[in-house]
Amino acid sequence: MKTLLSLLFLLCACLPLQGRVGRILYYNKPANAPDRVYLYVDGQFHSEVDLPSFQFGQDIEFEQGRGVLKLIFSPRLLEEGEPLPEGLPSVNVRKGWEKFLIVVVESQKSSLLPIKPIVINANEKHFGNGDFLFMNLTPNLLGGTFGEEQIRVAPRKMHVAKMAAYQGEFLDVKLDYVRPDGQKKRRWMIYQGWRILPDRRTLVFCYVPEGRKTMKYFATQVKNM
Repeated sequence: MKTLLSLLFLLCACLPLQGRVGRILYYNKPANAPDRVYLYVDGQFHSEVDLPSFQFGQDIEFEQGRGVLKLIFSPRLLEEGEPLPEGLPSVNVRKGWEKFLIVVVESQKSSLLPIKPIVINANEKHFGNGDFLFMNLTPNLLGGTFGEEQIRVAPRKMHVAKMAAYQGEFLDVKLDYVRPDGQKKRRWMIYQGWRILPDRRTLVFCYVPEGRKTMKYFATQVKNM
């Protein structure tokens, strides 16, 4: 019995631990935006990362067992021994977030690299396969129904609709928005049917195009994460 337990222990010890994994997307990417950046983790160079604009990129793998990950984005690869400049865009990935998504948006807060990274917990229990995440990028209040589920997304907030229980079903989506003009008038944004696919997460960006008032949406999926 002791021999069997020892063998099992050795086998488990030899199996590699599955590390943390992230993916990245540049939302509403300007024409003059960089196509890639250099990623530093806790001050150390990690990898060169592409910034796709319509679908999330390939998996970016990180070591297992670390606490909070501080990700710093640089427009160039630093020379050996060169310190990271102050003011580079950065984001903290919380402890326990084994899967996460990074949405990059344009920002002029950093003169070195005009982007702002936003991190999203993509653990299965929070935003897993079959689920939908609505990201409200406007000052409007968004609300309605997704099948039998009630949806309400405050201005400039996110909301995860846990839809995995409806896998394979085709559900009606009816979402309206209310502008902060005091009129409380509901205006439609989405009135259509969406299928719940069991092998992917869906992220829905809700926005107002520049120079317009009508809300639109852009949806992208994260498959096999």
